[in-house]
Amino acid sequence: MTDTDTASPALDLHRPLETTLDLHRLLTHFFPVAIRRQLWTLFLDAADVPLPVVVPLEGIPLRPLPDAVGRWADAVQAVAREFGASRVVFVVERTGSRAVRASDTAWRDALLRSLDDRPCGVRAVATCTDDGVDVLIDVGALGAAPGSAPSPASTEEAPLVEPAGQASPSRRAASERVAVR
Repeated sequence: MTDTDTASPALDLHRPLETTLDLHRLLTHFFPVAIRRQLWTLFLDAADVPLPVVVPLEGIPLRPLPDAVGRWADAVQAVAREFGASRVVFVVERTGSRAVRASDTAWRDALLRSLDDRPCGVRAVATCTDDGVDVLIDVGALGAAPGSAPSPASTEEAPLVEPAGQASPSRRAASERVAVR
């Protein structure tokens, strides 16, 4: 394997994401470090198996704009309907340290509410920074109903995963060369 290979022998993309650790492994596989500010949307089927569609949205503002988030939710719902997705995972990619910022919390809260009253729900919201991936909230594995996200006030109790550090310059250079990014 070369340093640009993204294959991981432990990662099975056809297996349900049963735990926050499973989700973290998947996100770290696709998003090793932040390159630029954007929002990624990953789609999951009814069994929480990742679907082969990931949609980026470049140039997101520092803080979410309600009308723009609503339009993105409409687009996400359309893609979900087309591919049979039951839930989504949002990843806010931004440069800088992994320390949670007020803008991260604002995006988390807006994205959690964005699919309320829609058939497709939110499974999790994560950040990808210079230090790697952090799952800000995972509303649950299999069995949680779409749209059953806890209120933003209770998200601090969500299970978090301590990510491995990934800020090396060689890792950043490798992520810039990977064709799937």
